[in-house]
Formats: sequence, C-alpha cells, structure tokens
Amino acid sequence: MKFLKTQTTTFEVERGGQTICGFECRPVGKTNLPIIIVSHGFMANFLTTIFYAEAFARLGFCAYSFDFIGGGFAIRSDGKLKDMTILSEKEDLKQVIAYATSRSYNNPDNLNLMGCSQGGLVSALTAAELGKDVIKKLILFYPALCVQDDAWSGKMIFFKFDPKKVPEKVGLGFMTVGGNYIKCAQNLDVYSEIAKYTGKVYIAHGTKDSIVDYQYGVKAYETYKAAGADVAFMCIPNAPHMFLGPPEWDAFFGAKEFLLKDKKLILDVDVTLTGVKAKFLSGLINVLDMPFDGESETSFFKGEVLPGAKDHQKYLGFIPYNMCADYTLSGKDSSGEECQIHVVNRFNLFKDLKWHPEVNTDSRELDFINHADCDALFGFKPPFKGPRIRIFAKTS
Repeated sequence: MKFLKTQTTTFEVERGGQTICGFECRPVGKTNLPIIIVSHGFMANFLTTIFYAEAFARLGFCAYSFDFIGGGFAIRSDGKLKDMTILSEKEDLKQVIAYATSRSYNNPDNLNLMGCSQGGLVSALTAAELGKDVIKKLILFYPALCVQDDAWSGKMIFFKFDPKKVPEKVGLGFMTVGGNYIKCAQNLDVYSEIAKYTGKVYIAHGTKDSIVDYQYGVKAYETYKAAGADVAFMCIPNAPHMFLGPPEWDAFFGAKEFLLKDKKLILDVDVTLTGVKAKFLSGLINVLDMPFDGESETSFFKGEVLPGAKDHQKYLGFIPYNMCADYTLSGKDSSGEECQIHVVNRFNLFKDLKWHPEVNTDSRELDFINHADCDALFGFKPPFKGPRIRIFAKTS
C-alpha cells in the first residue's frame, strides 16, 4: 500500500489544573480520519511510542502519543512520579480521547487505543469503562496485567516494600512512587475489569518477557475470549519486554493487519530446512529446491508440516525473485477436530513486494480460510535458526 505524507504537531490538554503534553501525527490534507491513541509504559515517555504514532499516521490514521501526568522520566507533561497511579493515568487518557474526538478532521466513531506495558493496562481499563461502542479496537503490547500480583508480592520491578503496610512512598530520588500507586494496584481486580470490554482486541507478548510474564498475556487472551470479545493473540518467541528489531516488526505487522483489515493470525509456521538442491540454468538464473518440515501453533490450529514440503526459489544472481512454498500441515483445529491445511505461498519480486498465500483446508471450523484473502509475513525464528511464516486472514 502507498504510505501517506504526514505532519506532526504538538497538543496540550488540561486535567485537574495540570497539563498533558503530546504529539499528533496525521496525513496531510485528509479528513474523516480514524483515530489511534498510543500510551507509554511505566516510568517512560512519548519517545517510546511516537514511532508507532508516526507509522500509523502513514497508514491513514490520526495518531496521538503523549506523556502521562507524572508518568515517567523527562516528560513534557506536568506532575511528579510520586503522585501518579494507574487510575490517574486512565483519567489522563480519557482527556486525550476527548481532545482527539473533538478535532474536525477526525472521525470520533472510529476510535482505537494502543498501549505498551502499563500503558496497555491503562488502555485496557479505559476501553472497559467506555465500551465497544466508543472504542472500536484495542491493541495491547506486553500489557502490565501483573500489577495487582506484584503489588501484593511486595516487589514491583525494583521497588520492595511490605505489602500489608504500604509506606507513603517507595524508591529513591526521582525513582520514587507514592504509596497510593501501590494501594491502587492492590485494589485492582484486573481481569474482571478488562473483561468488561467485548470489542476487538489484539495482544502481542514475548515469551522471554522478564517484567510481565508471558502467561499474563495468555490469561488476558483467555479472559477476553470468555467474555465474548473478538480477540487475537500473537506470541513473539524469545522476545523481551520491549520489542526491538524483528519482534517489533512482527508485532506491528500483526497490529496493522488487525487495524486495517480485521485479519488475525491463523498459522504461525516455524520452518526447519532439511536440504538444498541447486540447479544452474544459466550464468545468472539459478534454482534452489529446499525441502523442509516444521510446526505451527496458534489459537486456530496446532499441527506439523507433512513430508513432501518444498520451497522452490529462482535467483537472478544472488537475488531471489520468484519463490513458491508448497506444503501441507496436519493437526487439530480450534474445535479439537483432526484436519489438514494446504498452503501455496508465492512471491514475485517483479510483480510486487508481498507474499500471496493460497490456503485450503478440510476443517469445518476453519472453512473461512478457503474463501479468505490471506496475507503472509516472512521472518526468522530467533536467533535466526530458520524461516518463520505467519499467515493472516479475516475470520468472518
């Protein structure tokens, strides 16, 4: 798709006599824009989220990145860290929502929230309060749903305290939070609260997250699903708490598919190459046939690649210009029924710069993919041990 030219401006809104400062990124000359508001994590600032806002703006959104009042280091907004709580940040976000939806060039009926870490928790709580009639879609990157458990354990990141006798403040110097922050976290019934949002949710979480354990993301997915939300979950293997490099590209690609096309991750195929057969057709054109096996596990399907899978690639010199992977997976769909899925995934450098997967299955539960317009993302398994193919499709 074509990326749009954007403009970035600052904005300010007031809450309780204090100023919230942020940035607005939007396509130049466009109106009736969908809105997305991106919230940063604990002790962070807008610099950790502004690049998401800029990327969403290039995709056609009016995107906002801002500093919570007292939300972290080097913030542009007013306030001190010792006065910040999760609920105060929720009120900040609601003020930014009010500002964004009041702009004449925005579409208030297409309002989306995204949050990273504690910003994810704040976004989830805000979506739960406002409901799916106000918040169209919710994106959560490694959401800090651990705060209640941490607050009762007596250890929150590098803060230690007696959870039964919470002091007025915890920490040292500028790294000091107030006792109200901890008490607020203790009183949050996190999963009961977030379950009140039954709209569309996308969660991305890394399996090597040492700050918010991956299982909190899994439990969030299960909570939303049980509540009737339309939820998608992307596992990022070996990714730490803050995505960097390929994990971030994977998570963002999934978010883009979710926002623009309502597509979910159907297959996540970890490929292991089992051989290479080379043919030299001329001085420039070479052919590689690479048999492979592998496995896939998502909320839709779990299974293995059957023997006979092959990736056929044509090269112009050292540049692959025509590729076709043809393989069949066998396993169980989300209903527990045995099934097979056949995939033919093509790429032609001279046609466009995207993969074109064709997917067919005998699963009744997954019949929708027989008629779906699928997209594919090509990547590598950390630490770059082999290819990783993710296939997205609309489920309805």
